[in-house]
Amino acid sequence: MNSPTHSLIALTVLSKKGDSTRNWAIFLGSIIPDAVIYLWAPYQAFIQHRSWAEIWNTLYFEAPMQNLIAYVNSVPIYALLALVGFVFRVRLWGQLCLVFSLAALLHIAFDLPVHNHDAYRHFWPISDWRFYSPLSYYETTHHARWVSLVEAAIAALCILILWRRFAQRWVKVVLTVLAFAYISIQFAITANATAPSDSSILQNQERNIRPGSLGQIQLVHDEQKNADGPDVPNKRYQNAIGRHGQQVSFPCSAL
Repeated sequence: MNSPTHSLIALTVLSKKGDSTRNWAIFLGSIIPDAVIYLWAPYQAFIQHRSWAEIWNTLYFEAPMQNLIAYVNSVPIYALLALVGFVFRVRLWGQLCLVFSLAALLHIAFDLPVHNHDAYRHFWPISDWRFYSPLSYYETTHHARWVSLVEAAIAALCILILWRRFAQRWVKVVLTVLAFAYISIQFAITANATAPSDSSILQNQERNIRPGSLGQIQLVHDEQKNADGPDVPNKRYQNAIGRHGQQVSFPCSAL
C-alpha cells in the first residue's frame, strides 16, 4: 500500500482535534516502516551511483536492506512499544509511544495483504516467516488494478473524515492537494501497474510456489543464516524464508 494511504488511515483512526503533538506522533508512526526505503534508495542512486534497476531488482532483496526492513516492520517490536506506552499512558511520553506504535501496527496490518513476491518478515525476531499474499498493490498479475481502486476509495473516505475533523485552513489545503495528487497517482498506478520482472518470476519459481484454487504455497526452509541479522533470501533468491518445508494455504478467489 502506498505511504500516503497509511498516514491517512492512521490519522483517521487515532488523531484528535486540537492535539498536534499526538497527531505528529501518529504521522511519524505511520511512515516509519517505509521511511527507511525512501532514505536508502536515493542514497544508493545518488551517492553510490547504482542504477534503479539494480537497486530494486538486486540490492533491495539482499541482506542489508532486507534486515533493515525487517527491523522497522516488526509486529513484536511495535507491540512491545505499545505495551510500554499503555503502561505509562498517564505520562505524555507514554501516550505518544502508544499512538506511535499503534500507527505503525496499522501500517503493517494494511501492508500484509497486498505484498506478493516482496513480502516482509513482519514477525521478526520471533519468526522469519513471510506471508506471500495472492494480492499486490502494484502487480497486475496479482489484481493490482482492483486493489488500487479499493485503496483509492479508502483514501477518499479518510480525506473526507479528516476534512470534517480539522478546521484549520492549512490542513484543508494539504488534504486538497493530497487528494488531487493521490487521485493522479492512483490513475497512474491503475494504468501502468506492473507485472513481476524476470528476476521476480525466477524468485517465485525457486520458492516452489504452486498456484491452485487455494493459492497453496510451499515454503522452503533456508538453511543459510545471516550472522548479523535475520534470515534473508540470498542473491539468487534460491529459497524462500520458511520453517522446515511447511505449507501455507489461503483463499485465492479471482477478483
